[in-house]
Amino acid sequence: MASVYEIFEQVCDLPTDKRGSELDRLCRDNTGLRDEVDSLLKAHDGAGDFLKQPTLDHPDIAETLNAPSGIERPGTVIGPYKLLEQIGEGGFGTVFMAQQDSPIRRRVALKILKPGMDTKQVVARFESERQALALMDHPNIARVIDAGSTLSGRPFFVMELVRGEPITTFCNERHLSVADRLSLFQDVCFAVAHAHQKGIIHRDIKPSNVLVTVSDDKPLVKVIDFGIAKATTGPLTDKTLFTEFRQLLGTPLYMSPEQAEQSGVDVDTRTDIYSLGVLLYEVLTGRTPIDPKRLSSAAWAEVQKMILEEEPSRPSVLVSSLRPELLPRAHQRSSDASRLSQMLRGDLDWIILKAIEKDRSRRYSTVNGLAADIERYLHHQPVEATPPSRIYQFRKFVRRHRSLFAASVAVLVTLLLGLIATGYTAKVALDQQARAEARERQAVRAATAAGASILLPEAEAMNLADGWQQEIAEMRAIGNESDALLSETQFTVWMASWLAQHGQADRAEKMLASIYDRARQELGYSAPTFLALCNLRIQINEAHRHDATLSADCYADLLQAVAATTGEGETVSLLPQYAEILVRAGRAEQAVAQLNRYIDRQSKDPLPPSQVDVKRLRAAIDSLMSGGQIEMRLLQQVQALCDTGSIASAASNPNDDPELVADLRTLQGSWRSNFWKNGKLVERTQVTFDGTSCRTEWMDDQDEIVRGRTGKFELSRSGGVK
Repeated sequence: MASVYEIFEQVCDLPTDKRGSELDRLCRDNTGLRDEVDSLLKAHDGAGDFLKQPTLDHPDIAETLNAPSGIERPGTVIGPYKLLEQIGEGGFGTVFMAQQDSPIRRRVALKILKPGMDTKQVVARFESERQALALMDHPNIARVIDAGSTLSGRPFFVMELVRGEPITTFCNERHLSVADRLSLFQDVCFAVAHAHQKGIIHRDIKPSNVLVTVSDDKPLVKVIDFGIAKATTGPLTDKTLFTEFRQLLGTPLYMSPEQAEQSGVDVDTRTDIYSLGVLLYEVLTGRTPIDPKRLSSAAWAEVQKMILEEEPSRPSVLVSSLRPELLPRAHQRSSDASRLSQMLRGDLDWIILKAIEKDRSRRYSTVNGLAADIERYLHHQPVEATPPSRIYQFRKFVRRHRSLFAASVAVLVTLLLGLIATGYTAKVALDQQARAEARERQAVRAATAAGASILLPEAEAMNLADGWQQEIAEMRAIGNESDALLSETQFTVWMASWLAQHGQADRAEKMLASIYDRARQELGYSAPTFLALCNLRIQINEAHRHDATLSADCYADLLQAVAATTGEGETVSLLPQYAEILVRAGRAEQAVAQLNRYIDRQSKDPLPPSQVDVKRLRAAIDSLMSGGQIEMRLLQQVQALCDTGSIASAASNPNDDPELVADLRTLQGSWRSNFWKNGKLVERTQVTFDGTSCRTEWMDDQDEIVRGRTGKFELSRSGGVK
């Protein structure tokens, strides 16, 4: 059912004798709705007595409106209200702080229409709007207390006086955290949602219209100036109000694209959702999506183009790109610069960007939807907002560059016609050339993917991604599935690496998982691209997700891929880490088998160990010891390796890497001195480590304490480890 305001608009211009039947049809059996509309119509009909001024189409309208506000000034008495001081002024009205002495004593805010604006149309809409505002009853909306007309017939209304600060100032001066800012912003959403339910569209949401005060030691949001611009304007054209007073349709920094298009009739509640998104962007980053300096120096046509066409940076990207300005902003949010960018990255980026979509059909459908997504974020639940698809990004690119795209299509059509004319032979030659060029591009990308993912900013990365995906589609279109899969796998490795480095590890893992099994089966272990895919998946999982089972499964594939591409010997150094991951995955028997494999290979064909190898070996054995899942035979083999193998030779030859030597000697001491005494197993040995040195202290004939850097465990008579 239509709102009060919508029904009023439909029937206000009808003859009085025809309104009843139309109201019966529109309101049906809703008597409350009918009463509210009747009240607005009564105010509308009574407004005609005031009107003696020129219409809004008068050629001197700008001069009239920019003139001083009229006879009202501090000291003027209007009914029970005495004006104290002017506290605000817009294009159509002036706001005063006023003192009311009866029937109660209080200070209020009184807004009065300026001289020259009291035409029939403006007064009627002003009157209907103040009636609609009076219907709203919400703790976060400034209440309308009274309404009336001056002696000269100009309407005014009285609101509660809000002694607050703009929400941005309030948050910054109190150094509110991101979570606190979001909670406060939810109250703004609830207020605007209440207004929408009453048929009121704000159309000028900005910091100065969202004030925050303190009540009972808690912040209290008050949204002011609801619907004034909508109430005091009609459908706008370039020749009337918009050219002179476009600020009343919204402030350009916060103005939705549909407002900037001057299609006032088509504006709906989603314009407020856009403005709320801009406000949230500023509350969290300290700046609006469009640079205020650029906007202030631009002509209106340029401003329109910025609002309609320029895609905003993600909030996290904006924060990370403004290094000189970050510190104070981050400090105001109780966070350092890098932490602030990290907190915004991901869900908050997508929530804000969904709210400020150029296409309003892609925004949140209601303000409550925006508030609900913020609530989900605060409670660590999945949010509704998601990154835009590549197809949608491509469509937006086409819309922004229609002429260029049209020219490209024309050239493509010409080329296609030429290809058709050349016949089948030319097609075969073209296919062969395309495959050769594709393989060359794949080789270059495979060699530079890691560096590119680090260096490219988001915009360039997305452009490269779009082009790459298009080439993959073209390969499939000509039946070149094998090269398409290879290129798609390389693209996935590159894109996932870029995503992981920009704080989107979960998205990166989903991309890798989507192609992993197919790449393993169709490309095979001998493909260097699958080796890169497997290695990257392990790295991302170990750094961000910590799923030991996934890492263990991928590591098994990695060993086969390394053996197939570089030889079996290259897998030796990987075995200690594989064993450590297997222990974390609960596969102790497999871990012991891999350690046996490592020790056996090192005994037969010793390789100089790296510091990483030694640390991984220690980590794997310590993990097994802590779970009591290691055999003495394995410890004996480790001792032999420490005494006579490659570890012993490296430890006895100090080189330029003293930390490696220290690790090696600690490993030697841990397994030679701790478990054996005169060639026999110590009956019971308690080993404690403080992480600094290696020393032995005899407690009695059977107990000793050995201090080293490898953990804590107990060794029983039977040789098991507890």
